[in-house]
Formats: sequence, C-alpha cells, structure tokens
Amino acid sequence: MNRVVFVQGYPGSGKSALSRGAVNDKIRLSDGKGLVHVSAGARVRAILAGQCESVYRESIKEERLAIESLRPPSPKLVFDVVNEAIQNAQGTVIIDGFPREMDLVHLLTHADGRTLKVLGNLVIDVPSNVAMHRQLERISVDGHPLTDITVARRRIDEYDHGTSSVVEAVTERWGGIRIDGDRPFSLVQRKFNTALLSLDALTPAITLAV
Repeated sequence: MNRVVFVQGYPGSGKSALSRGAVNDKIRLSDGKGLVHVSAGARVRAILAGQCESVYRESIKEERLAIESLRPPSPKLVFDVVNEAIQNAQGTVIIDGFPREMDLVHLLTHADGRTLKVLGNLVIDVPSNVAMHRQLERISVDGHPLTDITVARRRIDEYDHGTSSVVEAVTERWGGIRIDGDRPFSLVQRKFNTALLSLDALTPAITLAV
C-alpha cells in the first residue's frame, strides 16, 4: 500500500525545502521505510527537460507553454504524473504542491486501481507578502524558472482564489496540521518533522483507489 502526505501552502512558503529537509533528516515513519519527496511542478519540469523518464513526456510537451510560464498543466496530466511517481516510490511519499484543483481531489477519490493511504495534509502558513518576497529572492532549484513580480503576484492570487479552497477540502477529508512557516527555517523544519510523525501516529485506516 502506497502512503502519501500532501504539503500545501503559498508558492514560496517553503514546501519543497521542508520536504527535502525531512528526507535528508532520514525521518522514519511507522512503515519502517524512508521518505520520498515528489514536487508536482518540479517533476513535470524535469520530464519536460528530459531529466526524468515518464510515459507522459509527450503529453507534457504538448503543454510546454503553460508549464514554462509557471501555469499548471491540465489536472488529469498532473494527476497522472504524480500517480506515476507514487507507484514507483519505495516509502512514504511527501507530495508538495498537489492537489491544486478540485478535479484532482475527485480523481483521487474516484479512480480505479491500486490503493493509496493518505496520512494527511501539512499546510505551511506564511503571510502573502512573505511568500511574494521569497518567490522573488529564491535561487532557481528543481528547474524552477526565476520569477518576476507579475508572475509572483499572479501565483499568489491563484492560490487565494482557487488552491486555498482545495487545501480546506483535502484537510477536511483526511485531516492535517498547519505550520507557521514565518519563522527561522531550522525551527520550521523541526515543527515540520514533528508534524509528519504526528500524522503518521494519528492516521486512521483510510484508503482510496488510485
């Protein structure tokens, strides 16, 4: 059975850095295996750049313009790419930046196939102005294009008027923990790691098909 934790928050809130940090800290959950970090956006960009093998590469190339302008690909394509990563993973998967659309929540809860255990949702809370600043200042990692103020503002607005309602739905469905991300990184990382362990300990036996 594949196990996942969703990590959500504003673009620039620190989702990927915290997820990578938990992997590097070698957190061990109750399955006895390590953690695997999957960034939905980074994986799509890596496949597009030929840095990652995927049966969906041609489909991703068809959506190149949206991807390169930091707009999300179609919900079904994002779902397929993330699901492919989940099924290939050995260990609990931390997925950041997913799901961003209600369509993806629907796919998660109505698809046929293998079972998936959702441990819950970790939401990194930072003020929008902090998220904006971090987007503009961060060094490009995971193939992430550098961001100008117009793109950064657009992505904040997209989260406020779209993704935030999805975060609420996911948290209501599977539970979750909110983490104050506007603190020194080392402190936030410790809280993130503790929250991961808490989700693992408190998760009921809920499974869904993927």
